[in-house]
Amino acid sequence: MRSHVIKKSLNFLKKRRMANLKQLRKIQMKKIDLGDGKSIEMREPKVRDMLAVKNITNDIDREMALIGNLTEMSADELAELPWAKYQELQEAFKGFGYTKPSP
Repeated sequence: MRSHVIKKSLNFLKKRRMANLKQLRKIQMKKIDLGDGKSIEMREPKVRDMLAVKNITNDIDREMALIGNLTEMSADELAELPWAKYQELQEAFKGFGYTKPSP
């Protein structure tokens, strides 16, 4: 009887853990319309994205590297965007809860 209760509890915990893992795998995406029929998708940052740029000391370079990673765009491609569109990318990035790390 007791082993049945334990087994049932373990199955419940396993199902709950799987549901939590599925939720973690859902990556939030933001879409920025470029106005020419093209758009840029930005995925939600992960901890590893932040770790990848932790040694970049220049704020602009760090932000461009992060946005580049999240949009799969090169620094050259980002540099060619109109300023207003880059600002939309910045706002989308901030919308994920990013705040500049303190020194």
